[in-house]
Order: sequence, then C-alpha cells, then structure tokens
Amino acid sequence: MSLHIQENTNNKVDNQDGIVNTSEEIFPPLIVKELSPPILSLMSEYSHVFSKNKYDVGKIIMEPTRINLTSDLPVSQIAYRTSATEEVEINKQIKKLLAAGLIKESNSCYYFLSRWLTRKMK
Repeated sequence: MSLHIQENTNNKVDNQDGIVNTSEEIFPPLIVKELSPPILSLMSEYSHVFSKNKYDVGKIIMEPTRINLTSDLPVSQIAYRTSATEEVEINKQIKKLLAAGLIKESNSCYYFLSRWLTRKMK
C-alpha cells in the first residue's frame, strides 16, 4: 500500500439512514492509505460510526456528574490576559465547541476560566 492525498471525488454514498453523503464528507481529504474497494464499501456502509471532523466525538448518556464541595463559598478566578489575536482565536474555538454541543454555557456562581488554543504543527 502506498500513501496518497485523497482527491476530491463527488461519488454519492447512501448510508443506513437514507442520507446521501459525498465521499468527501465521509472521508475527509487527508493523507490516507489506499484502501481496497471492499474496505471503502464497508466504511461507506457504516459511515455513521466514523467521525466526520474533530468535533464529531459522539455522546455518552449517563448519570449527571456531581461534585461534592467541602464549603458553600463560591470559588472563582479572574481571567488571565490574552492578546487581541489570541482572544479572537479563543472566541472562535469556543463558538465551534458550543455549536458542536461539546460545551455549554453556565450560570453557576462557581467558575474557572479554562481556555484552549490549538498549536500549529511545524
């Protein structure tokens, strides 16, 4: 098997739900190994199992998490300084995480600002 960059193809794939996706939506144009047609067919058939993007991580349905506190005093911490360009990137990532349903807004009096920035790979 050799490595190649998958080209943009517009082959339509019909999954179990009757939704028609393009192969680009199912297999993002990344560096991938050449796969035999039976494997591609199998992956297309079960496309609902594979992530479509980095925010498509699935959901676990379980009992809500509880945090037992040792005090009734609210805990809070002020935000740390960020540059204007970092703030734009932070807000962009937060909007994407909110849209994907991975995080949600809170009205709790307990807060700690935690923010993530992605690193550029060199």
